[in-house]
Amino acid sequence: MNKTNFSLLTLALLTSLGVMARVIEPSFTIESAIHTYKINADATYELTEEVITRINTQQTANDAPDDQLPFNAGKESIKVVEAYTILPTGEHIPVTKNNIHTRNEESSSSHSTINDDKVIDVIYPQVTAGSKTYIKTITKVHKATFKNQLSLLMSFAPSRDYRYIEYNIEFPKSLKLFVDSRDVKGGKIAEGKNGQQRYQYTYTHPFSLSAEPTQIDTVDFSPYFHFSTYENPLAFGREIEKALQSKSNVSKEIQMMADKITAGITDDYEQAKALYNWVSKEIRYVGDFMGENDYAPHEASYVLHKRFGDCKDHNNLLITLLKAKNIQASSALIGIGDSFKLTKLGGSYPFDHIITYLPKWDLYVDSTIGLAPFGQLTNLELDKPTVLTALDKIGHTKKFNLAAEQIIDDTRMQIQVDGTIKGTSETHFKGTKEITARNTFSGFEGEEKQKMVTEHLARYRESGTGTYAPSDVYDLNKPFTVSGTFTLDPISNIPGNGAITLPIGLSKGAITYKGEVRPEETAEFPFICQTYFLEENSKLAFPSNVKVTKIPASVSYAANGVHYQSQYTLKDNTVTAKRSLGVDRPSVICNSNDLENWKVFHKVLKHDLRSQIIYE
Repeated sequence: MNKTNFSLLTLALLTSLGVMARVIEPSFTIESAIHTYKINADATYELTEEVITRINTQQTANDAPDDQLPFNAGKESIKVVEAYTILPTGEHIPVTKNNIHTRNEESSSSHSTINDDKVIDVIYPQVTAGSKTYIKTITKVHKATFKNQLSLLMSFAPSRDYRYIEYNIEFPKSLKLFVDSRDVKGGKIAEGKNGQQRYQYTYTHPFSLSAEPTQIDTVDFSPYFHFSTYENPLAFGREIEKALQSKSNVSKEIQMMADKITAGITDDYEQAKALYNWVSKEIRYVGDFMGENDYAPHEASYVLHKRFGDCKDHNNLLITLLKAKNIQASSALIGIGDSFKLTKLGGSYPFDHIITYLPKWDLYVDSTIGLAPFGQLTNLELDKPTVLTALDKIGHTKKFNLAAEQIIDDTRMQIQVDGTIKGTSETHFKGTKEITARNTFSGFEGEEKQKMVTEHLARYRESGTGTYAPSDVYDLNKPFTVSGTFTLDPISNIPGNGAITLPIGLSKGAITYKGEVRPEETAEFPFICQTYFLEENSKLAFPSNVKVTKIPASVSYAANGVHYQSQYTLKDNTVTAKRSLGVDRPSVICNSNDLENWKVFHKVLKHDLRSQIIYE
């Protein structure tokens, strides 16, 4: 097909999808990718892949003219059979052996991590815009994560330009694999010579759509196919539960520690809270994904002795301590990425985390957070499906709600005769906002103290000096608050005629910040949104030689789940302002209509935030 005809075909596809404005020029194009799986009866397999990629821009050629092939050295190996660059002239320039390197995978986590993950770097020669790279590899998975179990999930992101993708899957009849797919061509084809079950899928997406900053995981809505020995997520949960049960023995040391932590506490809820607080504070997070520890935790007594562990270990130790006090608990598989759905079949996706569920109170807790009060989860964990492994049931973490997600500011300011502004502030946090604030101020020491003040003032285009006085971030039994004392440099000419907007100082200024964040232009894909309540209470006193002549008009707005009010009063040369913003979403997932509604409100908010106090 010539370029003109191809462009016309693409135009027709885009018009039918209604995404004309979202098309971008991709930095690279997958021209052809052939993947062939030969799966064995024990769920190990061999994967042969041949991929041709066209480099579309010189920037891409300069920044990333290589392939990075990750693998787990304890379970698999990768062999680069052949690789070369195809110049625009058609000449092939081979990748030599000294340009293929194996290294340890660098952890993207800020925590210590133990694993046997490796990466093979393949560096292509003479790559320029318009050239192509070709690579053929053979991956051998010689050890299944769980014996005779397998899950292969392939999805296709709309941000990728795929000209032709082909997957071939072959496996013996003796291996029972369940199959699910969405919006991809193909399915079961003729059996092989020895009765091998054979499937083939193809996919084409000849254009690239720009990814959106807050969109949900593309697996939740994009084309995919899935092969798994697990008929559903619960089946996978049973596999995990088997790996957990043998590691949660109530040893003498565990019983003694559980009794010590709960000494003097008779109420079982308070006992559970005390045990959770202890594990949160005393067990340091260290990821361990070596060998069987990829999914199975260490023995609870081992974690107690070492005082460190990853999410599996935290959860297992907490469950074992709870068991010692006869409090029922279950492990809860959860994904902390941007996916909000479970796949039809079972497998490790979307689960990348494990927390603890207390059925008596329908309560989820996560001791790996470290600074989360009992029963509070992070914004990555709310409104997510779970698999409760010990209960063999699907669960769901609580939704965001207005009462639980709050930031309340109270600020008092006095303008001096020279225009400087002295003030105090106090901010109260709830829910995920509190967890974030505790984490932020956990590093409030040394030179960070002044740096945090300076950076906060600069965010709102203010300058000056000040100090924060946070409450104890590690005391999970008390609400977290942050007080501030500050002096701001003049933001207007005083004395004289002028006008100013309300200063922020060291208050959180969350409503003001919402006004400064410009909404996205479009939202073609579902995106993540939240429910919350924000309030800013401010008093700004003017000096006696200045007269306030006009204050902003009050504003009231209520539509599509957004409620906003601002009230301004003047008494004794002091302006009192109260702003409140409640955003109540029925779901954590929003769509283009929600974005358009927010854009309407955002104009109202910006107009109010620009309103000025006039003085002479």
